[in-house]
Amino acid sequence: MGSPAPSEPLHLRGITKRYHGVAALESVDFDVGPGEIHALVGENGAGKSTLVKIIGGAICPDAGVMRLGARAFRLGSPHEALASGIAVIHQEPHLIPSLTVAENLYAGHIAVHRWFGVPLVDRRAILDGAREILGRLGVRLEPHRLVRSLWAAERQLVEIGKALVHRARFLVMDEPTASLEPAEIKALLELMAKLRASGSGIVLVSHKVDEVLSIADRVTVLRDGRRIASQPVASLDARELVRLIVGGDIADVEPAPAEKPGAEQLSIRVRLGSRPVELGVGRGEIVSVTGLMGGGASDLIAAVGGSLPKVVEAARVNGAAARLHHPAEALARGVGMIPGDRKDGLIPTLSVAENLALSCLDQVSRWGFISRRRMAALGRRFTDGLSIKTPGLWAKVRELSGGNQQKVLLGRLLASGASVLAVDEPTHGVDIRARAEIHRLLAGYAGDGGSILMSSADFPEVLELSDRIVVLRRGEMAGEFSRANATAANLLSCAAGVSSPSRSQDEAGPATPRPEGPVEPAPARRSRVGRVSFFLPLALIALVTALAFLNEHFLTVGNIRNVLLQVSVLAMVSIGMTFVIVAGAFDLSVGSVVALSGSMAALTMVKYGLLLGIAAGVGVGVALGLINGGLIAGLGVSPFIATLGTLVIARGVALAVTGGSVVSDLPESFAALGSGTLWGIPVPVLLALVAFAAGAIVLARTPFGLRVYAVGGNRDAAHLAGIRVGRILVACFAICGTLAALGGLIIAARVQSGQPTVGVFMELYAIAAVVLGGASLRGGEGSMLQTLLGVLLIGFLQNGLNLMNVHSYWQQVVLGLVFIAAAALEWLRRRA
Repeated sequence: MGSPAPSEPLHLRGITKRYHGVAALESVDFDVGPGEIHALVGENGAGKSTLVKIIGGAICPDAGVMRLGARAFRLGSPHEALASGIAVIHQEPHLIPSLTVAENLYAGHIAVHRWFGVPLVDRRAILDGAREILGRLGVRLEPHRLVRSLWAAERQLVEIGKALVHRARFLVMDEPTASLEPAEIKALLELMAKLRASGSGIVLVSHKVDEVLSIADRVTVLRDGRRIASQPVASLDARELVRLIVGGDIADVEPAPAEKPGAEQLSIRVRLGSRPVELGVGRGEIVSVTGLMGGGASDLIAAVGGSLPKVVEAARVNGAAARLHHPAEALARGVGMIPGDRKDGLIPTLSVAENLALSCLDQVSRWGFISRRRMAALGRRFTDGLSIKTPGLWAKVRELSGGNQQKVLLGRLLASGASVLAVDEPTHGVDIRARAEIHRLLAGYAGDGGSILMSSADFPEVLELSDRIVVLRRGEMAGEFSRANATAANLLSCAAGVSSPSRSQDEAGPATPRPEGPVEPAPARRSRVGRVSFFLPLALIALVTALAFLNEHFLTVGNIRNVLLQVSVLAMVSIGMTFVIVAGAFDLSVGSVVALSGSMAALTMVKYGLLLGIAAGVGVGVALGLINGGLIAGLGVSPFIATLGTLVIARGVALAVTGGSVVSDLPESFAALGSGTLWGIPVPVLLALVAFAAGAIVLARTPFGLRVYAVGGNRDAAHLAGIRVGRILVACFAICGTLAALGGLIIAARVQSGQPTVGVFMELYAIAAVVLGGASLRGGEGSMLQTLLGVLLIGFLQNGLNLMNVHSYWQQVVLGLVFIAAAALEWLRRRA
């Protein structure tokens, strides 16, 4: 179905969805018309996310119908939703960080041109299209910039741009302002108004009542999976909308913070910018740290909690000097931290009770063994005291709503006896009721004598809770305010560096303003070969130079020819491994595939001739690659388990079909594949070069290659962009299996026999070559040229050790060090 005409509204009628018999949605009606912003609100767990997933094609309803105008339709995937003109813009943008802005915009809609019939990515068309889309959005972004270099607001705009690329007429925006700052929120709301004026229909999911009332035309309220109300925004005020959302009035829940702090319980000096930041927090005091994104507030919280030790210059807790070099050290001194992303603080596979007790296991243990009775008692104390809504103490914490998960984190620190809390964005992503409850708990903790250092970019939250407010800009203190003289306007002005801030009433004079605003990051150009890729060419040059100096025979034509011949099989296998690793997986079975393919080819050609033998060998590799891909993409088996299983199976089958013996008497014509020459170049070397050239073109220039990078960079984002992730993974494993099979045929041709014991450790050498070449084991980065350099590095090293008569035992040690070096490079790349 094509994109709907502007006059066609989107209707949902009787939408029902149940999970394990529990209704997430029950007979919900919803619609949005062209040129309208329809807000969808409700508490966490009300059913908003489920309805968004249904509209976006991520899940199918159990009952109900969707219509575009008068036409009923059913969505089975995000790709079908995009084709129908519906795009979902998620709270956390689903982008591929290792791709550029332009590539992200067109990841699911790749422009191509043909070169001798081969489809290649039309990069000029993509860049021109990206500039046109960014211009329509009013965004000054370089299309070549890597997405990982963008600010949160810029990523959100790129996500909106993706919808425009697909010519979406209906946009579903899920908490679009949750991670944005006030100026960015204003700009985004203005953009939404422009999109509405151009005829786009927008579904806005938000917890922010003021935003809903300022921008939406209509609002629908969900509660417990049912539609409670749907009416024009003009007929509502904030109090009435909140009452509809929570089923009552929570206006009196907001607590008043303590007014007279006691003795200083935390004093810290950190260096986040060119000058140190010093601050203290008294007993019963709440001090908030705020500013623009990247200003340093979150880093300050991490430093207090022991997660950023390098920036801490001095610290005192309860009057005593303290080392805050690890969260364990901070907790031991009574300082607990709640991270900005609760996923970083919770163990989703553990229960609510286990998460609550995680920082005080000694309290629930006896004689070194955990007592479930004591753990349950502790769990009940905090679930009751903090009003944590949970199916049970032993329910997985991932089953809780965001607000209740946040309260579990707070309960863990209270259970540990922390006297100081460092809290980063305490109400990020929670609903109205949970926000009020968390505010009450924080104020209550301070009222009982605790000290709180809080980071928040939500100025209303900061103004409601804080006794003092510190504004950071570029990692330095830009101003300090008391609660009495702070306003959202002067906080923003101070954070942006556009006016002089008012100082605390305890200070003598005004702070000197710093004129510079937020730093715009330098454009990061596309680079998929890693941040330390320069190391490999230098290492290869150094190795060749050293070996040439140590052995006069190393740089002879005959020896170089021999090295290239020896690494040809590793090269073939590494090409396939590059596809798999860039796609975000790996293949441990390739060594066994080499052995089984060569053995099966030998057995078949002895009986049925050369061509059938080659076909049998290649067919085995393709089949095993498809099996690996099917297990991983189809059944969700981890790459480690799936390929480890096929490694053992393939090696066992190779030994079984050959009886553990060498298969000889192969046709003489087969030997040309392993020892023949063409234009004076060994055939295996030519085959490896052809494979490298083809692999480089496919990976760097074709739509398939760009989709491989997308899948490896962010599998969820690739799926939502309409890419068939499963097909890409299966294809990559099939390519890997095919090339491993060709490697097996080359070995069999070279030795004129099928040997079931060849290929041992081949998978490790291939992975090392790819990672040394700059690929990330997390996926999304890597290149064929760099893989080629990694293969040559390993080949020259092995050859040099042989020329120097190093014993094979010690060669294993040296090559093991190479594997460790590859792992170290991966670690350095992640840190960079």
